[in-house]
Amino acid sequence: MKRLANLKHLADLGFHQGVLPPLELPLVKLLRDVGFGGDDATVIARAALEAPELLAAASSASAMWTANAVTVSPSVDTADGCVHFTPANLAAKLHRAIEHGETRRTLSAIFADDTRFRIHHALPGTPTRGDEGAANHTRFAREYGAKGVEFFVY
Repeated sequence: MKRLANLKHLADLGFHQGVLPPLELPLVKLLRDVGFGGDDATVIARAALEAPELLAAASSASAMWTANAVTVSPSVDTADGCVHFTPANLAAKLHRAIEHGETRRTLSAIFADDTRFRIHHALPGTPTRGDEGAANHTRFAREYGAKGVEFFVY
């Protein structure tokens, strides 16, 4: 409830906000991909017994920290005048690398107007293309709404 109170307080101060819904977890598909079979309950129960660290990874949600979910390029900075969303691949850790597909589907549902928004796929999850989302990104502009420069840190 404290987080909701914080959201309300910021809204009362005039800050525009958005809230992403949580991912559907645990990611049973990951558990199936590595060999667990049966209905969802059986898959989860077997993983809990045989591979608890894998179940923990399938149940973790780094995107609850929205900065780890996506990088946003505002329309004022893009050549086509659309807002661009790029889900982070979070390639450094398994529990994070499995999230970008679901994050992309969520963003595609929320920002479905393709005349105003572009939802990209995550970069390939390789050591040289590791993307931690907006956590390693900032933007400089003279004032709110003005054209700016995006700055990424690797």
